[in-house]
Amino acid sequence: MADLLDYFNASVKPYDRDITINDIYIGIYYGTYNGCVVFFIHGHWDYLAVEAFYEIDGITFPYYYGNPTVWKDGDIYTLPDAYHLGLLTLDDIRIIGTYFYREDEE
Repeated sequence: MADLLDYFNASVKPYDRDITINDIYIGIYYGTYNGCVVFFIHGHWDYLAVEAFYEIDGITFPYYYGNPTVWKDGDIYTLPDAYHLGLLTLDDIRIIGTYFYREDEE
């Protein structure tokens, strides 16, 4: 919980002073890979809906309301950072990517 609170204070709180830790929750669990827990944090805050994308080694991810969060051994990373640091493999990234794209959406 302390790690999530640190993340909240550094990455969420600066954008909304009225928000509290009780306003956020783990919305989507993408799985655990090599000891890395990959999830998406949701909350009761507003975002401007922007259609944007980012790429990790040829795999494109939509950037809806932020990135999936990666937690390992008490540290929190973005998905691209975890991959570039070698915490996640390309196969892991491909599997996580299937949560964003389904064959029936093409």
